[in-house]
Amino acid sequence: MSMSRSVTWVVLCAGLLTTACTGGSGGGGDVTVSLGTPACENGLIAHRLGLAGGAVHELVWKPYSAGALAQAAATRSEALGVAREASKLAAAQLTRAAELVRNCPAASVMEEPLRTAASRASAADEQLAQGTVNAELLGGLDSAMAGIESQASSLGMAVVERTPTRSELAAVAAAPS
Repeated sequence: MSMSRSVTWVVLCAGLLTTACTGGSGGGGDVTVSLGTPACENGLIAHRLGLAGGAVHELVWKPYSAGALAQAAATRSEALGVAREASKLAAAQLTRAAELVRNCPAASVMEEPLRTAASRASAADEQLAQGTVNAELLGGLDSAMAGIESQASSLGMAVVERTPTRSELAAVAAAPS
């Protein structure tokens, strides 16, 4: 296929806004143009999942498992505050990740699990604010995060959990709900 004919096919395909055009007969190969397929932001999705996972596993589940959120714990008040901030941060990161995967055909299967986990994280934030510790909710959130991270890994995303910094937690805590 000649150069001018290739350009014509590309312009024609782009003008028609089709998802894929193949053109040309004759002496050369076909020209294929794909339009309308959004780029998946796997790195940003993985970053958000890593931050949410670190918040849940390190600042909610581990303190709960160690007894820091128990009624009799000496540092309960502080542990509740940190767990609440971590839950709020996780909810925000999971919601943002769900928005990103919605536009990514390869990862769109993760949208519902992300929204469910974000809802659980929000519920944990609300309950922790009232001084209530629901083991089933916290365990479900921890388990949901592990499942989401596994699913992301199977889709080729390199999720690395990272415990949020104090300033990251404070920024989310200061944000309106």
